[in-house]
Amino acid sequence: ALVAQLGVLQMAYVPLQAREATPPKMGPLTGLALHPTGRQSAADAATAIEAGRVLAREIGSADPERMTPLKLAKQALEECEAAGIDVSIIDDLSTLRADYPLLYSVARASVAVERHRPCVVRMEWSGRGETTRTLCIAGKGVTYDVGGADIKVGGSMAGMRRDKCGAAAAAGFILSCARADPALSEGLKVIVELGCVRNSIGPDAFVADEILIGHSGK
Repeated sequence: ALVAQLGVLQMAYVPLQAREATPPKMGPLTGLALHPTGRQSAADAATAIEAGRVLAREIGSADPERMTPLKLAKQALEECEAAGIDVSIIDDLSTLRADYPLLYSVARASVAVERHRPCVVRMEWSGRGETTRTLCIAGKGVTYDVGGADIKVGGSMAGMRRDKCGAAAAAGFILSCARADPALSEGLKVIVELGCVRNSIGPDAFVADEILIGHSGK
């Protein structure tokens, strides 16, 4: 029953671009009945999983201007806070330069354009009861990757909006955990950080021969 419902929900998903078109190109699913009856647990699980999958699709598929780093952060904040997840956004450039030096090096050429500036989204959520296991996930959220000064050529730059799908999956995962049956997540703590950047071309773009030192000192 769970697999069947997830399959229906996947096929019924209306992409963000289709929903926002004028006029909308597709309408959303308005109802779904499971047969035979008595499968409420499957329905609840599917709803929780699909909530995360939808968020992941929304973030992952959106074009580079529709889902800039700060817009990605806003989308994650709105969806996840509503589910009881603690969300904070780090967007101060001096803090990012000091605490996330590798992320900042990727974003260097983008900071001159305000809407393309980088940020880190930190999310924490705990299931009921004492924490017995903790998952820490880092999600790559490069909203567009031109390769910096090592520019992608030969058509390989097309589709680079998908370089944020790691962040999309991480955000979707923690949302599904928060939406799931509490019995499934008892003792679980999830910590997610999304590194949201645009890798742009410019006079300050990083180059292939640079030695970049991470926060760990490596």
